[in-house]
Amino acid sequence: MALLGIQAKERKKKHQLEHILLRNEAWMWLDFPDWKTEQVITLRYQGEEKTIVPDAFFIKENVPHFVEVDRLQHMKVNEKKIQYYAYLTNIYQKQQQIKPIIIFYTISDCREKQLMNYALKHNVYVQTYLLQDVI
Repeated sequence: MALLGIQAKERKKKHQLEHILLRNEAWMWLDFPDWKTEQVITLRYQGEEKTIVPDAFFIKENVPHFVEVDRLQHMKVNEKKIQYYAYLTNIYQKQQQIKPIIIFYTISDCREKQLMNYALKHNVYVQTYLLQDVI
């Protein structure tokens, strides 16, 4: 990319900025919840420590909501995230009898379908929205 005059650092900053702007669009679309962004969540499940860093987290009517903006993420990484959300869901259900809501904003029908398939596979409640419908 240096031949084109675009350095790797500049490209990364551009992608981060686009991601932050899309997350902010989601925040507005969700009616400005009081949320925390990029909050590290560490959990212990079946003796192993797992870490999830959702793009945003908020609580509405005592139900935790985790927001993910999916643009360029490899789908295997998304599946692993959903698997970790399944662990987190099990913990919430056992301790508080609450099922968290995972909200994914994604860029294509194909990615949306794959996310829903992962959610079914791992028994996680996921809401998906296409970014084009939100912005």
